[in-house]
Amino acid sequence: MTNERQEQDLFLKCLLEANVDGIIAFDTECRYTLWNRAMEVFSGVNRENVLGKCAFELFPGLKDSGEDKFYLSALSGKTIVAESRPYHIPETERSGFFDGYYSPRHDENGVVIGGVAIIRDVTDRKRAEASAIEAHRLSFQGGNTPLAGIEWDH
Repeated sequence: MTNERQEQDLFLKCLLEANVDGIIAFDTECRYTLWNRAMEVFSGVNRENVLGKCAFELFPGLKDSGEDKFYLSALSGKTIVAESRPYHIPETERSGFFDGYYSPRHDENGVVIGGVAIIRDVTDRKRAEASAIEAHRLSFQGGNTPLAGIEWDH
């Protein structure tokens, strides 16, 4: 391997590990081939426990939630954006929402050899949106009711 190629590989590895979004790659059998550090934080699952394993055997909930269709779409050559997808990881009891960006991975001849996904946790944004909607609803009700409102604590 040339020195330039080694530097490029090191740069790409650094880029993957420094990314704040989860990045995964999978082969045509949906076995994980890449699982970056952000994905470990997001899922609570170490890469050693996922690499080489089938996504749907490891996380059966992917099929239950319909997430498997995005993996399969990437393998059929399509790029898919899945927004505000709910997630629950029973192994870690983590729940929330994510945006997933699924794309095919091609070899030098243009043949699909797997897929890549970028996973962005949007749980905080979704919760903030829900809080803002609730605050607006309460404000609207308070300002448009002919009755007085009383609020108290313990």
